[in-house]
Amino acid sequence: MDEVFENWNKYILKEQFKDYVHSDMVKLFHYSRVRSADSLVLDPNRFVTNRNSYSKNEYNASTFPRVFFYLDKEKTERNIASGTLFTAEVPASDIYDIRVDVEDLLKKSKKATGQVVPDIHKVLKALAGKDKATPGYEEHFVPIRDSSSKIYKGIHYAISHGSIPVVAWFEHIEVYKELPEGERGEV
Repeated sequence: MDEVFENWNKYILKEQFKDYVHSDMVKLFHYSRVRSADSLVLDPNRFVTNRNSYSKNEYNASTFPRVFFYLDKEKTERNIASGTLFTAEVPASDIYDIRVDVEDLLKKSKKATGQVVPDIHKVLKALAGKDKATPGYEEHFVPIRDSSSKIYKGIHYAISHGSIPVVAWFEHIEVYKELPEGERGEV
C-alpha cells in the first residue's frame, strides 16, 4: 500500500523539490495582507496564536509553530494568493523533503507513537531539534532521530491533493516584497 501511495504522490506532482533548487538556493513565496512594507520578519509563533481559517487543517495536523510558503507562485491557493507577494531565498539544505523522506521519519513516527498514521507533530519537532520528552514521562519517550542529527529550518511537502508544493518554515525569517519585472532595476 505504501508503494501505491508513493507512486500516486509522484504522479500528482511531477515536479520534485530539486526542480526548485538553483545554485543550492530555493526561492520561497509568501502572501501577506501587509501592503506598505518593503520587508517583513515572519514569526512562526503567529501561526499558533493568530492563524487564519485557511490554516485550520494545518493546525489540526500539528500545532508546531511554522510559517507557510509556496514554492511556485503559479501554483497557489486562490483564496490566499491575493495579498502582497513577499519572497525569501534560503539554502536548499535547510529544508527537509518529506515527500522523499530519506530518514523514513513518517514510518518511524508511527512506530514511536504506536499510531497507524504518521505523527506529523512529532516529525516537525524532530526535524527542528525540539522533540524532547515531557517531564515526568521520560520513560515513554521514543525519539525518531538521533540528538546529533542535522537540524532543519523547514520542511517541503504538497497540499491540495499533491498539486501545490509548499514549505513550512520553523524559524523567524525576513521576506522582501516582490517587485514587478519593470521595477527591479534590470538592464
